[in-house]
Amino acid sequence: MTRRIALALALLAYVGAGLSNSGGSYAALGLLDRGILLAQQTEPPSLRVYPVQGAVSVIAGAGGNVTVQNGKDGILLVDTGLAASSTRLTTEVRARFKGPVLWIVNTHLHPDHVGGNDAFAQPDAKKPLDFLGARLDGTQPLKIIAHSNVLARLCAPGTSGPRLSDAGLPRDEYATPFKDLRFNDEPVVLHH
Repeated sequence: MTRRIALALALLAYVGAGLSNSGGSYAALGLLDRGILLAQQTEPPSLRVYPVQGAVSVIAGAGGNVTVQNGKDGILLVDTGLAASSTRLTTEVRARFKGPVLWIVNTHLHPDHVGGNDAFAQPDAKKPLDFLGARLDGTQPLKIIAHSNVLARLCAPGTSGPRLSDAGLPRDEYATPFKDLRFNDEPVVLHH
């Protein structure tokens, strides 16, 4: 048991030493060759779409994983990746999935989860609304939903998090431990 702890501490010290070495020890471990240190990548990785089950897929490579539910009602996204990947992500979603993006669920405020909100919300915000907030053309507006803490932190003065336009902020929020909705004839349960 003591030998295992000593071995673990030695490995931790060896890897920790690499943090102050500008990557020299990481190269010895082979980590740079495998692309594990994403901060040193020069170009963003390509987007990959993986089917999960039924109408649910995952898009990887947008700075974070983006979950997509696609069906007869339209598209629901869970998170929107980094702002730097948003053009590629919107192009990929439009090319692979049918229907408009009607829901975005933000799990939390990190840039790899809310960075693409503006890319999806800006074109939607330009469509005219009546005095009740309904679309004049009869289509459904995009709804961005998040826990109320996410919106509070995104709007807090002095927050170092991402800055989103008003259109990219979550407008549908919940303060309870969970929220239920139904989309594409499937239940969607949000847990916080």
